[in-house]
Amino acid sequence: MRAGHQPARPRRCGPGPPPPAGGAVRPGFCRPGRGRGAGPRPAGPCLPFVRYSSGESARTLRVFAQQKHSGAGALRARAPNAILRKAGLASRRFSARRSLLCALPQPASLPHPHRRRASLRGGLRAGVCSPKPRLSAPTTTPTPPLTERLALGTAQFGLAYGLNNHAGQPSATAVAEVLTAAQAAGLTLLDTAAAYGNSEARLGELVGQNSDFDLITKIPAGLPARVAQHLAGSLARLKRARVYGVLFHAFQPLQDEPAAWQALQAARAAGQVARIGVSLYHPHEAEWLLAENWDIDLVQVPYNVLDQRFAAVLPRLAARGVAVHVRSAFLQGLLLREPTALPEFFGPLASKLTRLRALVADAEVPLPAALLLFAAYAPGVARAVIGVDSVANLHENLAAAPYLAAVEKLRPALIELAEPTDTFILPYAWPPRP
Repeated sequence: MRAGHQPARPRRCGPGPPPPAGGAVRPGFCRPGRGRGAGPRPAGPCLPFVRYSSGESARTLRVFAQQKHSGAGALRARAPNAILRKAGLASRRFSARRSLLCALPQPASLPHPHRRRASLRGGLRAGVCSPKPRLSAPTTTPTPPLTERLALGTAQFGLAYGLNNHAGQPSATAVAEVLTAAQAAGLTLLDTAAAYGNSEARLGELVGQNSDFDLITKIPAGLPARVAQHLAGSLARLKRARVYGVLFHAFQPLQDEPAAWQALQAARAAGQVARIGVSLYHPHEAEWLLAENWDIDLVQVPYNVLDQRFAAVLPRLAARGVAVHVRSAFLQGLLLREPTALPEFFGPLASKLTRLRALVADAEVPLPAALLLFAAYAPGVARAVIGVDSVANLHENLAAAPYLAAVEKLRPALIELAEPTDTFILPYAWPPRP
C-alpha cells in the first residue's frame, strides 16, 4: 500500500422508502436518476460500486443486499479477479471481498429489467464465484532405491571373469563376505547360470536355504526333456525347490527348438519358477519375441553407454509386463579403462571414452556411478546386473545412489556416445585375451 494511502470506505445507501406491502422490494440502483433503470433506493444496506468491464465499454453497477421478510437475498455479482482486486469493497483482503460478492444470489434472480442490464455486453462474466475445479495432486511414481534396481551377478564367483580381472576366481571366504555385505545392504536378487563354473554350487552352499535372496539361473535350450533335466540339475546345485527366474542362455537355440519353451512353461505352471525368459544379444531377437507374442516375462540384454542397441525396444518389453534386466553396464570393465591404456583393438573407442570421462568430471560424478546409473535407470529397465569380486567393489557400486539426479541430467549427452560398430561392444567378438 502506498504511503499515506487510505483504503476506500464503502459508501452506504441512504434509507429508502419503506418496502411495498408484502415485503417485496424492487431492486434498483441506489442513486436515483443515474441513467435508465435507476429505481428507488431500497431498504437495507448496499455494497459499494464495483466496476465491470465489457468488451467495448465500462459500466458501473451498484451491488446491494436487501432484507426480505423471509431472509436475505438479491444479487450476486461475479467478476474477473482483476476487477475484484480494484473493487472498493469494505474489506481490503481479496478473499473477503470475493466472499462478499459470492454470498449474494445469481444475477438471474433479479427482475427482468435489471437482469438484462446486468448481463448487457457481457458485463457480468463468469469468474471468481464460479466453482473452481479441484485439481488432484500429480501422481508420480517414486524412484526405487538403487538396491531395488540391482541384481548381483555371480559369474565372478565361478569364473575368472572380466577384462580387468587379474586376481582370478575369488575364494569361498571372499564370496561369503560379498554375499553377507549384499544382504546387509538390502540386495535381494542373485543372477547365476549353469555355465558359470561352480557358481551355482557355491551359491547353494552359502544361500541355498537363505530366503532373503531370490535367484535367477540360466540353462541351455533343447528338447523339452533335456530342458527339464537341466533345470532339475540347477535346482539341485542351488539347493532350492523354486527360483525366481530361469532364462535360456541364448536365443538362437530356442528359435531352433521352440518346443523347449514348453518345458519352461511347465516348470512355471508347477511352481518351480516365477518368471521365464531368455538372455538376448541382438535387438531383432526381442522384436521377434514381441511379434510372435511369446508369453515371456523376463529377459536379460546388454546395455551401457556404448551399447544402446536395445534402447528402443526396452520400453515396449516393459509395457508387455516383461521384467527387463540389463547386463554389461561397465562392458566387462572396458569403460573403466584409461583411454590411453586401451588394447590396440579398442583404439577407435579412445575418443568416446575420453569424452565420457570429461562429461562425468564436469558433472562431478564418479565414472563407475555414472555408468551404473545410466544402465539401471534407463527407460524400461527393471534391474541392472552387476558383478563384484570384493566387498569394497560392492560398496563402490552402492555409493552411486546419491548421483542419480546428476546422471539423469547427463543422460542426453551420454546417449550420444552410442557406438554403432558391433565388433567393439559384443564381448564374444573381441580377440582372445593374451
